[in-house]
Amino acid sequence: MHDLTRKCKERLDRLYYVGYFRAREEGLRLVKGTEGSLTLYWLVDETDGVIADSRFQVFGPPLLILAAEICCEMLLRKTHLFASRLSLEALQAQFPFPPSAAPFLQHALEAVQRGVEQCRDIPCEGAGAFTTPIPEEIPSSGGISDWQERSGEEKLAIVRDLMDREVRPYIALDAGDVIVEAVLESGEVQILYQGSCTSCHASTGSTLSAIQQILQSRIHPALFVVPRF
Repeated sequence: MHDLTRKCKERLDRLYYVGYFRAREEGLRLVKGTEGSLTLYWLVDETDGVIADSRFQVFGPPLLILAAEICCEMLLRKTHLFASRLSLEALQAQFPFPPSAAPFLQHALEAVQRGVEQCRDIPCEGAGAFTTPIPEEIPSSGGISDWQERSGEEKLAIVRDLMDREVRPYIALDAGDVIVEAVLESGEVQILYQGSCTSCHASTGSTLSAIQQILQSRIHPALFVVPRF
């Protein structure tokens, strides 16, 4: 476990999703997505495709266990359509995995796809309306102390880099995108929504609020976000 970070070790000490389901409940389909030694267990609502509960069992190294745990966390109460779009980038944005975790994350994603294949006949009502899972708890990095002294080009590059790493992978799961168009001297960050975000109520509500919180906590508290469609 020498390559595990402190956060990895802490999460491995308190796993929430280890286990399995003995049988399906009425109206819920029992789905097993197996890849090698890893099996993901889902109870999928057959009326709307929502994963009502999620568990896993695995025999393997700690990083594979952690990859399965985070997959289950991200997929809980999401649709199988959402699961089909889960990406390496989204998993890495959800949890601070070390670089060596990449092959284990890919292994877990393959198990997810095995599960998705068993759900394709289940309709996903309102598939484009679920909330993008940007983390609700956003720890502050202390910001950038000399932010106000940076040039306009530097500010734009910093904001775009942060959005690429911590926001856009999530937005892509909902078949949407968000582009940073400008960062003004006033602190206004102008963004352009694309794809499904243009018709999603969360783009002016919870998602917009989460994007602003990320920018304020990571870069500077004076930043505020103004969306365009």
